[in-house]
Amino acid sequence: MYSFFKDEDHKTILNKLFNELLLTGWNVCQEVDKFNVTPHVFNDNMLKFYTKTNAFIYECLIDGMKVDKRKKDNFIIDCMIRYYKDKKIKILCYGDGIGLDSQMHAERGHDVFYFDFSGPTSEFAMHRLKEKKLINKVTFINKEEELKNNSFDVIICREVLEHIEMPIDTIKNLWKFLKLDGVCFLSESFSRVEECFPTHLHSNLKYTDKILNIMISSGFYYLDRFIDSNLYVFKKTNLEDEARYMSLPEIKLKTKIKKYLKDTLSYYLS
Repeated sequence: MYSFFKDEDHKTILNKLFNELLLTGWNVCQEVDKFNVTPHVFNDNMLKFYTKTNAFIYECLIDGMKVDKRKKDNFIIDCMIRYYKDKKIKILCYGDGIGLDSQMHAERGHDVFYFDFSGPTSEFAMHRLKEKKLINKVTFINKEEELKNNSFDVIICREVLEHIEMPIDTIKNLWKFLKLDGVCFLSESFSRVEECFPTHLHSNLKYTDKILNIMISSGFYYLDRFIDSNLYVFKKTNLEDEARYMSLPEIKLKTKIKKYLKDTLSYYLS
């Protein structure tokens, strides 16, 4: 890892990791002023920020160590074994940051495609995968127009949509990229427009608690969910297949209250 950060000494790197461990988003918050980024508003400055800063690397490194992340990783692996057995499949890791999902599935022998902005974060992903001798098992794509329709058995899109100016269009594109009956693992944090997450867009607050309806309207069946978390599993179907609307699960009042309390607690602890 240290070999990647050529302009930073070990003490600085450790300090950034330690502060990120204490407060999620610490490094991103330190950097936004340098790029004149208006928090929660997408514009050219924020786009430049994504392609120039290395702050997201630290956030992703710490996030990858969290128990909740690893539990969700195992849930995804278990689902894929259940759906595809031991079959080698084609997986798109959409918005994969430092390449944690790409690494996990390349290690399991799948045909993996990494997609994210070109910049320090994607360069670090490539650096990591080279160190782990996995670089030849992952195809790196930085331009969405290079992703082909009806190409992937599985798409994994985790904590990406809250950063995107037009998330509904992105969801429609994910539907196009998947093969028929392909599976999409998706999580979002539309509701978390907080000080510690300055790149979460205020304009996406209107989609809070609506992801199930949005996905089903966009051509997906609901399949599963990791406990009461924000990680869902969907399957692509034909847009003419109206039976998908019957897959919409009934969310119990207890679950809604639990989610509200969890979001509130996360807000005050962040």
